Amino acid sequence: GDCFGSALVAEGWGTFMYVDNDIFGVGPEGQNANAWRFKGQSNSLTAPDGSTVGYAGHIGWRETAARDFDRTSVIVNVH
Repeated sequence: GDCFGSALVAEGWGTFMYVDNDIFGVGPEGQNANAWRFKGQSNSLTAPDGSTVGYAGHIGWRETAARDFDRTSVIVNVH
């Protein structure tokens, strides 16, 4: 079925993790900077055709000296 206009790829249970840390020495004037990391994964999702699929993905963000946000890493794997 559709999910907000997008075709369903797979559904099922997985894990999701959120970490909020500080990175030292890279913020404005060298002080701490905020950093966030999100990670999701599952090896037991069911596709519309009944096959089992999995995914793993993460994204990292860091606050820059300009009080903007810098993406530090992004990876998504579907299998």
